Amino acid sequence: NDVIAYVQSLSAGDAEPANASTPDAKAMFESACASCHGKDGAGDGFNAPTLPRAPTNFQKAQPTQQHAIDAITNGVAGTAMPSWKSKFNDAQRAALAGYVRTLYAGEK
Repeated sequence: NDVIAYVQSLSAGDAEPANASTPDAKAMFESACASCHGKDGAGDGFNAPTLPRAPTNFQKAQPTQQHAIDAITNGVAGTAMPSWKSKFNDAQRAALAGYVRTLYAGEK
């Protein structure tokens, strides 16, 4: 997991969309993602212990904008991450991906 987090951080320089910090993006995260990824994105949501594979800790791993959009849109094979394509439109998925990127705490 540490290697994955490091590799993903190498491409963290892509621009964050302007609407990533909107209350809507945060509300979408809280309603759709926090139960697994945790309120602050630490991978410690109340459902996390029941999952066969731990959810991503976004405080330690910052996906690229495109990778986050792809994961939100299509889900992640081999994990409990579902596709949110039918729940959120393109703009909402982009905003949610941008919000997820803001949770990254960086190298410590």
